[in-house]
Amino acid sequence: MNVNGISYLLSYSDVQVLDGYVVNIVPLSEILTPLRVTNRFAYLVLGLLLIVGIVVSWLLYRNVQVPLRALVKGVQQIKMGQYKTRIPLQVKNEFRLIISRFNEMSDQIQQLIENVLEQQLLTHEAELKQLQSQINPHFLYNSLSYVISMTKLNRKDAVLQMAYHLSDYYRYTTRVEKQLVKLADELKNAADYLSIHQMRMKRISYGIDVGSDMMDIEVPRLILQPIVENALIHGVENLEDVGIVTITGKCIGNEYSLIVDDNGGSMTFERLHDLQKQLVSRTGERSEACGLLNVHRRLQLRYGANSGVELSINAVSGLRVELHWTEKAVDDEAVNRG
Repeated sequence: MNVNGISYLLSYSDVQVLDGYVVNIVPLSEILTPLRVTNRFAYLVLGLLLIVGIVVSWLLYRNVQVPLRALVKGVQQIKMGQYKTRIPLQVKNEFRLIISRFNEMSDQIQQLIENVLEQQLLTHEAELKQLQSQINPHFLYNSLSYVISMTKLNRKDAVLQMAYHLSDYYRYTTRVEKQLVKLADELKNAADYLSIHQMRMKRISYGIDVGSDMMDIEVPRLILQPIVENALIHGVENLEDVGIVTITGKCIGNEYSLIVDDNGGSMTFERLHDLQKQLVSRTGERSEACGLLNVHRRLQLRYGANSGVELSINAVSGLRVELHWTEKAVDDEAVNRG
């Protein structure tokens, strides 16, 4: 009922014992107010849940779906050969580690492919230069002239010895199908080359002192012959006295080195600095530096940046060339990446 514009809830009950009624009158507002408060609270909770749901969905999209899409796209690009692919996303969750590892992996793959391509180019360059030196008219002419002279002198032993050295030398240098050879074969080729020059010019002498424990290790082809050739042509060939070329080797654990010395006596600090500078800048302007640079880069590409060629002046003012490299240990156990 309404009284003076106020709604009341009137409830009554018949009491027969009293022959009357029990009546209770309550303002309707007192009953509806708790219900309204409850409804408002329910609407507020639903609104908050909707807002939280939208925020959570947005966070999941930004922090999960977006990085996953970027990773999938990056993997697809790597699969298609686009090795320069990088993911520029900057996230602050677990995907940050995954993305950084993906970028590192891309860097390593790109660097590896570039190193392999560069190593192949350097190998082919070395083979081409070696093939060119094999048909060097001056070298062949001098060797054949020696054979002719010894034949006229009826020195069959000298002719046979020269023929054997030339045969072994050309057989080794023209066999380019194997890129890795035993160090013993590389030393044998250097010895053949030195023996040919020694037979032509008696004033040239050489010595090889490499331990038997190094003979079976595998090295890139033609890393020693360019160094020996430089020692002969630019070091001892123009000497009036006896020219000496020595090859020594040493092994400490899995670290190896080959040292080529000559007694040219003409090496100066200015010339040495110039050669070292060309090795660092990778520009071989002089013929002497081209062979050194080729060997230096091939060792670095195969064994790492800490390997290569080091130049110094020896005790007799000749050039000392040290080839050093480290064989990486092979780990047969699977690495736990977490």
